Amino acid sequence: MTEHTSKDVSSVIGVDVGATKILVGCVGRDGTVLCRRRYPMKRENQTTALNSVHEAIEDFMRAEGKGFSPSAMGVGLVGHVDAAAGIWRYWVNLPIHTPIPLAAQLNTRYHLPVVIDNDVQAATLAEMHLGVGRETEEFIYINIGTGV
Repeated sequence: MTEHTSKDVSSVIGVDVGATKILVGCVGRDGTVLCRRRYPMKRENQTTALNSVHEAIEDFMRAEGKGFSPSAMGVGLVGHVDAAAGIWRYWVNLPIHTPIPLAAQLNTRYHLPVVIDNDVQAATLAEMHLGVGRETEEFIYINIGTGV
């Protein structure tokens, strides 16, 4: 699915890496989804899984990125993430067993500041800053993913 609005908006690239799919979108600073695409997550081994992430981002940037000038990229990843170091550590249900310096890889490739975090942590922060968290001081975020 692709959504389009004006491309003259300050934006960031958001990537949601899950067990079965990868979602990539261009998001305005106010949280408005400007465009998005869904990709399959191939998970035969670590190389295949990592290539799925890179291929999804590359395809999105080639197909949807024209006209956008994103100022940063944020990536939510399944599993254990060292957000401060920008490293995807591992995940039990995906063959990610050797730490991957994903933030540095993406920064080098796209020349953007890149932040990575656990996908549920990233979704909770987004809800806090762009969703119901703007209306209340307290809320509970419950993630219902593929494994539930």
